[in-house]
Amino acid sequence: MLRVRVPLATPTPSQVASEGKLLALVAPEDSERVLSAVCQHPLGTEAAVIGEVVDDRPGLVTMKTRVGSTRVGSMLSGDQLPRIC
Repeated sequence: MLRVRVPLATPTPSQVASEGKLLALVAPEDSERVLSAVCQHPLGTEAAVIGEVVDDRPGLVTMKTRVGSTRVGSMLSGDQLPRIC
């Protein structure tokens, strides 16, 4: 499994639509090939593997904080509707 730390220049809220972003769940054995393909596109030059799916805590999403602690991601509440400009 490939693990990469990604410094985020601008924090992206985890409960707000992130227009123009892609989050792809890919089998571990395909991650290098998919990442390489995405990075070849002009809009994917900063693409990175940012996590992994593990069996440790079924149904929970945990995140590492900048100070090294772990926090549980909260479930979305209400409708996450796209913004209409």
